[in-house]
Amino acid sequence: MGICFGSLMGVYPGFTADQFGTKNSSVNYGIMFIGFAVAGILGPTIVSKIVSAYGIYTKAFYVAAGLAAAGIILSGIYQKLNKK
Repeated sequence: MGICFGSLMGVYPGFTADQFGTKNSSVNYGIMFIGFAVAGILGPTIVSKIVSAYGIYTKAFYVAAGLAAAGIILSGIYQKLNKK
């Protein structure tokens, strides 16, 4: 998990420049980094609330799987809109 977390941050600057151009790359990277930080705060908070409510991690994994599926769907939508 830690290896994936660190490597993702190494890909962000190139991805940001590729998707939004290099003119405002630093500003766009900052916006994407804020989103990454918010997810890092909200994810554990949501998991702790679910585990506190139900006492098991199974439901938290279902929520995480649902959010991952939503991310994949949104990525597909973005790719289709970006081609136009």
